[in-house]
Amino acid sequence: IGYLSFAAGRALGTGRADVLMTRDLGTASLVTSLPRALRAPLVYESHGYAPEVAAELPGMLTTAKPPSRGRLKRLASREEAVWRQADGYVTITRGLADDLTSRFGRRPHLAVVPDGVRGPVNAWEPPPRWDVVAYAGHLYPWKGVDVLLQALALMPHIRAIIVGGHAAESDRGRLESLAVTLGVASRVEFTGQVAPVEVPPLLRRAAIVALPNTATAASTRFTSPLKLFEYMAAGRAIVASDLPALREVLRHETNALLVPPGDPAALAAAIARLAADPGLSERLARQALADAAE
Repeated sequence: IGYLSFAAGRALGTGRADVLMTRDLGTASLVTSLPRALRAPLVYESHGYAPEVAAELPGMLTTAKPPSRGRLKRLASREEAVWRQADGYVTITRGLADDLTSRFGRRPHLAVVPDGVRGPVNAWEPPPRWDVVAYAGHLYPWKGVDVLLQALALMPHIRAIIVGGHAAESDRGRLESLAVTLGVASRVEFTGQVAPVEVPPLLRRAAIVALPNTATAASTRFTSPLKLFEYMAAGRAIVASDLPALREVLRHETNALLVPPGDPAALAAAIARLAADPGLSERLARQALADAAE
């Protein structure tokens, strides 16, 4: 309520902002419902088509509950209203822009702006070991860390660093139990949640970094993962799920190796290939590092 009141206050009156920018659909819906002549211009940054993401959340997050039909209907109505009434509109992937255009028609002032990474981008440095793979980020099921652990079970010579996992959530415990079940616990380091400044040094301890997203609406068309750009800036070889949203940034055999999502054997084969071929790993890492500047 406080946030909505603040946004409304900045949208109206003599002290209104020059422009409002938000990624909150409820706030955007509220502001765009006001008379255009009386409010500040609004730019909405979309990270997904809300009804589709909400419907998939129970399969993506362990704590999510299925949305009601009424909620899905309200979200769909808000999405269309904001698409038509926002003064500017940003999506974080081309796939999302195309999806919304196909649903609601073309609109002016539409920009595709992916997520990114803080600079500066450092020069490439060789890893301390070539047989270590790292993952950084949330540990929700749709992020695919389960798949990474299953792949690790197929590669007895590879070690892993898993960065992330909030103490108040059950995902880290679930994955630690899976590592024990798979017999890989002695080769996996779970760091838990760390400060953002600690992430790059942890990534640079590995030679390979994994982005094993499973195939969901969010990961297929909507996601622009911060971890992807952090991986690129770390100068490490990337193995990622072959999904349209990721292919907007990654190119197979050029700046990454792409594998079918949800396939532990394919993920293991790509990681093992990089571990056995430092020249290939370095070439992909250098290209990803150069691309990170964009």
